[in-house]
Amino acid sequence: MSISLASIPFFANLNAADMMSLMAATKTVEVPGNTTIFWKGDAPDALYIALSGRLKVFVRDQKGRETVFATLKPGDYFGEMGIIDGEPRSANVATIEPCTLLRLGANEFEICLQTNFRIVRTVLKGLSARMRELNARNVALQR
Repeated sequence: MSISLASIPFFANLNAADMMSLMAATKTVEVPGNTTIFWKGDAPDALYIALSGRLKVFVRDQKGRETVFATLKPGDYFGEMGIIDGEPRSANVATIEPCTLLRLGANEFEICLQTNFRIVRTVLKGLSARMRELNARNVALQR
């Protein structure tokens, strides 16, 4: 792993026992570059945390043009929206280069949320930050 798990915002406020419990529920996944993790419209099945490599969050329009919403790096997490609300994936996520990811299944994530408020708070902060960023982009587009 290229970074310490304690340096990942998702884990930052967890004590050692909580971190060990969460880590026991995850699986490490090695993914080659230029590989799609999930497609827009897929059923939500897991949350992912990037340990190494870079990924992109994107959509394609009907003409095949790609719009990249975000480039993810080690420490970033993705896929949480779908496993929180149960709705299909809202965008595609693909690796830009080889990546090591932690995969936390939807059922395991639900258990973590039910048993650890610090994780709930971290996810809520992340969602709020993304909403603020989208709001700022919207304001900039309206100028």
